[in-house]
Amino acid sequence: MVPSITTYTRKDWTKRKHRYYVCSNFHNKGSAACKANSIKAYEAEDEVINRIEKLVTNKQKLYKTLKEINSSSASSLNKLNKELEQIENRLLEIQQLQDKYMEAFEKNTLPIDILQERLQKVSNEKRELEQKKNEIAVHLSSSDSKVIQPELIEMLLEKFLFVYKQTSRENQKQLLQLLIDKISIKQTGKSRTIKNIELEFDFTEVNISKTFILIHMLYREADNETDYPQPIPASDNKIPPYLQQFLPLFMVRFSVTVLN
Repeated sequence: MVPSITTYTRKDWTKRKHRYYVCSNFHNKGSAACKANSIKAYEAEDEVINRIEKLVTNKQKLYKTLKEINSSSASSLNKLNKELEQIENRLLEIQQLQDKYMEAFEKNTLPIDILQERLQKVSNEKRELEQKKNEIAVHLSSSDSKVIQPELIEMLLEKFLFVYKQTSRENQKQLLQLLIDKISIKQTGKSRTIKNIELEFDFTEVNISKTFILIHMLYREADNETDYPQPIPASDNKIPPYLQQFLPLFMVRFSVTVLN
């Protein structure tokens, strides 16, 4: 969806503008491509901020949500580790089978045509298992094994709300883009309202992730600094203090769905 402005004339001939978000296909190609599916911009934006405020003020709900994410992440990692163990056990069995077939062939108890058939079969299985093993290993290495600290997310969202309410409209737009991954719209009758808001927290890349850029922007905006943040130095003692407090979340990536 993209911004759109409509102008209408009142009875006293004065003109008034309204901002909406409309379907991009409709905006660019017209009604032949799609319907407008418009939603009033000011109402939608206010609802987004109200939802975030409710999430922050309801500390019990926020902490419960993050605890559930931690539990889900731990469960997924356990399943992957178990699957990896099963694959490694099967690879060991395949190696033993290959040795057994070769031993039988050397003793002239296994014809070469049968040997080739059996070796080809276990080789195909071995190749598939090794590919799966590599995929799981990559996933495990990139997965979050750390526990999300709720107080840090609470502090980040509080800072977001504080800065958002006093900054320029252009900065507000950027802040929303850095925090929000997706917004779902629902239709009730003829009106459209916000359904779900998905907040994204990505601490995987200190210098380039959206969340670290958001942190830089929030604290520099609060301190009236306008320079874009320079790359983070390798030495921890040179990292800005405001950023150091979030380093316990380094390599963590997750999303939070904010319901009504």
